[in-house]
Amino acid sequence: MAMLLKTLAAFAVCTMLATSAFAQSATSADQIEHHIARIDGTRFHYVTAGTGDPVLLLPGWPESWIAWRKVLPLLVSAGRRVVVLDPRGFGESDKPAGGYDLDTAARDLHRFLETANLATAGGIDIVPGSAFIVGSLTIGGGTLRLPVPSVSVPLVGPTVRLVE
Repeated sequence: MAMLLKTLAAFAVCTMLATSAFAQSATSADQIEHHIARIDGTRFHYVTAGTGDPVLLLPGWPESWIAWRKVLPLLVSAGRRVVVLDPRGFGESDKPAGGYDLDTAARDLHRFLETANLATAGGIDIVPGSAFIVGSLTIGGGTLRLPVPSVSVPLVGPTVRLVE
């Protein structure tokens, strides 16, 4: 009997947690639009929501755009246009056999910014979920090296301001 009570209690707790998580994400789900960008033959999934100055959120390994689901509505409420990219091999993006080196990740990011019309003279805020963005980006004839912190705090990565 004790085992049955423990099982029922565990089930009740899991149901409450799941219901709470779904209820919170459902309020912003109508604001989220899913998109596909094809870059050099690779399919990249990304979501957008809101209007205003853009901010690009990148999930940390091994997460997807869903890692930002609770932050996304907060940024939209603050008047930002939020773009969340599933990088190569993450979430709903393609998972090719190769191309997981840092230079390819930087190239993918640069081409995504161009494809999504986010590479503007005004710049864009980029918030990495962890430090996987390294390498050089060639923008407007110059080269930008993105910093990599030695310590990463989940969902509180450094903000990189990418300005041409």
